[in-house]
Amino acid sequence: MFDLGSLVPVLSVAMPFVMVILVVWFSLSQKMKKDKLKADLYGKAIEKGQTLPENFFANEKKPKSALQKGIMWIAVGIGVSLFFAAISFTGEKDAMKGVAIGIIPFFVGLGFLVVHFLEKKQPQDGEQ
Repeated sequence: MFDLGSLVPVLSVAMPFVMVILVVWFSLSQKMKKDKLKADLYGKAIEKGQTLPENFFANEKKPKSALQKGIMWIAVGIGVSLFFAAISFTGEKDAMKGVAIGIIPFFVGLGFLVVHFLEKKQPQDGEQ
């Protein structure tokens, strides 16, 4: 018959790839929707004889703060560690070594948090 225990190794290998594909698909579909809305607005403005600002199609990408990066990396580290810890309960002998892999992004996140708080304490140019 069908054994759920044999499905764990297959899922543990396949799920990271599935998640990457889903994240890429979602982000690309959102970008395409946003671009289509801008193109529709541009077309309607031309029909009515209106002008749009020169930077209308420029990307509005804000740099991520060190705090945001730090929290994200810490969450990834905790998630990876919890994933491997959960696998270790199924009887996988080497799964606890994977918990150590989660420590790497966790400490990268801590580094970003340290940078955030150090930059916050230092006065910016022109400030007293």
